[in-house]
Amino acid sequence: MNWYKITKEKVEPVSISINELKNMICDYNKRDFYFLDNRINFDISSLTIKKECLIGKFDHIKSIIFLERSFLISDSFDFNDFKQFNEDIYQANDTQPSSHHIIILEFIFFQVLKTFDKEFSVCFDSYLNLSDKYDINSSFIRLQTTLLNLEYRVKEFKNIPQNLLSNPEDLTQITFGIVFVEDVEQIIENYNFKLDDVYNDISKLIREMDNVQKIANIKLAKDRNKYALFNLYISFISLSFSFGSWIGSLFGMNVNNFVEDSLYSFPMITGCSCILMTFIIFSQCYYLKNIK
Repeated sequence: MNWYKITKEKVEPVSISINELKNMICDYNKRDFYFLDNRINFDISSLTIKKECLIGKFDHIKSIIFLERSFLISDSFDFNDFKQFNEDIYQANDTQPSSHHIIILEFIFFQVLKTFDKEFSVCFDSYLNLSDKYDINSSFIRLQTTLLNLEYRVKEFKNIPQNLLSNPEDLTQITFGIVFVEDVEQIIENYNFKLDDVYNDISKLIREMDNVQKIANIKLAKDRNKYALFNLYISFISLSFSFGSWIGSLFGMNVNNFVEDSLYSFPMITGCSCILMTFIIFSQCYYLKNIK
């Protein structure tokens, strides 16, 4: 990926290294450029304010913003959109600050927000097109994972405007003394509100998918309970037959156990059999009544 150099006059790709960019900054340190390394890809957003520039990673956009020129790198959009954005924003509001670095910062916010909106729209359409929302299959899990990752990215990016709005010193530094703080604050607040809307929409869809997953799990648990009750019913019937087999075996033994010599053995066994059969019948009736 190439860096893009953006000035008021033009946008052009440039071949430049991190070391060359470092030489343009007098008060940099190593950790300021940690996020700009192409070998490091993670969904963390960060903004560092220096004396003469802004160093930031805004979701998928990495940038070094000077007062008169900026260097940006990203593989997600066409930087030539900047010219059209620059024209549209001045036509919409003539009171917007004219400083190059504020325009670039707003352009980055606009592009990132546009990316979030587009990705959420794709996820939302995919959710609506699911054939059966209560079928927790691989497509559902992938969509849920994508939404969670998008929520995390939006939350990370939201930290930048929130930190600026909560720290007046940083908000003042970002103007470099050439732009009114109130104008910059208004721009950042507007995008912060829009990010809140996107974040809330994503959170709502995630909660809805969580509820669908919970309902599906409840249905599965209900089906498992039905199978368990049916298995218990079969086991109870088997136990009932085993009692009958045991009673019959008392009369059918072919070994001497002295039961046949007792005058009371037959009445006792018959009485025990009646008691057991009565217990089995009442148990079956109780079980059938409760299972319904």
